[in-house]
Amino acid sequence: MKHWETIKTEETQGFHLVCSVAYEDIHPRDCFDDSIDDIAEICRKIDNGIYVWFVVRVEAFKHGILLGSDFLGGCLYENFNQFLEDGYYEDLVSMAIQDAKANLSKLKRCSMKQFNPFPEVSSRYGSPMGRHGDNPANLQGLKRLHARRQGGGDGYDRGGAYWGTPSNVWGVWGWINGEVCCTYVRANSRNDAISKVKKGD
Repeated sequence: MKHWETIKTEETQGFHLVCSVAYEDIHPRDCFDDSIDDIAEICRKIDNGIYVWFVVRVEAFKHGILLGSDFLGGCLYENFNQFLEDGYYEDLVSMAIQDAKANLSKLKRCSMKQFNPFPEVSSRYGSPMGRHGDNPANLQGLKRLHARRQGGGDGYDRGGAYWGTPSNVWGVWGWINGEVCCTYVRANSRNDAISKVKKGD
């Protein structure tokens, strides 16, 4: 198992990036052309601490969750800072963020399908009156919203919260900055609920 040492962190495009290095266990002769490079001299300088022989990893996190990463092995530099200034670091960042965005998009689609706007809230002390939703203004600019009717009956939703009659409350939600934002509205249909939220009614 490799021992990783963090050499740089930064915030970019909404992601927390962590750049780490570990000793490269592949021999330099497998990475360099001995007809061009003096492999023995390279190894001597690595052994004497003149060069650092390492692999680089860049990870992209959001809310502490690893979403993307990229690696580069066979790095030979006098120090880690020299690598960070060489241009390869920016390439790794770009690929890690690209990977993170792709995985975030997959999670988004999965979350949108599985999200429940009416989770269980009933208890032995009785049912709460309605639910606290997010600011509906946050959803107005989104192109795609989802909606689900309260279900239940007699003024209750499927999770046990009481709204009164008629039973026409809809949970409307969308994806904002990597999180689900949900609000509640009375409407006659799914399209009506989404339209009301988008218009701010």
